[in-house]
Amino acid sequence: MTVLDDAVVGLLVGSLDVALLWPFVVIASRREAGAPSVAHAVKQGKLWAGGLGALTMLVPYCVAVEALSNLAYANTTASKDTQNWTQKLMNAPLTSAVIAVGLQPIEKKIVMDSLFQTQRSGKGPFFDVYAYAKRSGTGRLMLSGLIPLWARETIYVCAVTVLNPMMTCENPNASIYQKCVSAFAIGFSAGMISAPLQTLNVMQKDERNYGRSLRSLVFPPAEEGGFSFKRLFFGSGSRSFRTGAAGVLWFMSRHNVAAWSTARNQPTT
Repeated sequence: MTVLDDAVVGLLVGSLDVALLWPFVVIASRREAGAPSVAHAVKQGKLWAGGLGALTMLVPYCVAVEALSNLAYANTTASKDTQNWTQKLMNAPLTSAVIAVGLQPIEKKIVMDSLFQTQRSGKGPFFDVYAYAKRSGTGRLMLSGLIPLWARETIYVCAVTVLNPMMTCENPNASIYQKCVSAFAIGFSAGMISAPLQTLNVMQKDERNYGRSLRSLVFPPAEEGGFSFKRLFFGSGSRSFRTGAAGVLWFMSRHNVAAWSTARNQPTT
């Protein structure tokens, strides 16, 4: 696929994700920040909070995921050979590191929007991020939750750019419905596996936790309830449903863009 194809896939996935699935992100973020139940998170309202910022920021992110992963995997053949897929998996952490750095300010704003912590500049999401960096410091913007975010992105990138294509685009014997189920299952599993990392990412980006170490969030003092394994999975159901559905969006977007690209490149008679 060409750079144009990568851009179209990213545009489709990013815009459809925000339009159809964004409430699951907001609910999950509130749960990860400590909301006692899904019902409590829903009752706070504004389930598309941060949607405008997500639309303007996540589309470039989706384009970057598609383009960078294709660039990183350019020297591996598109087959189900174990060695080649292993090479692709080994490339994922490096690709994820680049993506995580670019995604960090977006994630920070998404969390703050979901928790109603954003101070609006009145000039749009990019200016909100700039105003925050100017007010609180670039280090606070770029470093809070970066390590858990990178680890989470490594799992996401493996799921979206390696396992998803392997079980869909590279699996000609399955029907389109089976491929959609596979894409959902891969995305949902990635969401559940990465749930503790995502929770820590949100907890560190929550302004109420500024200055607290990662260790103190994982192992809070006894008066705050102490360590809770269950706490690390707050919001995992909502988040995983969204990542599963997003996996279907990735597959369907690639499938349709590949068909469009083939038709576009066929010689006319």
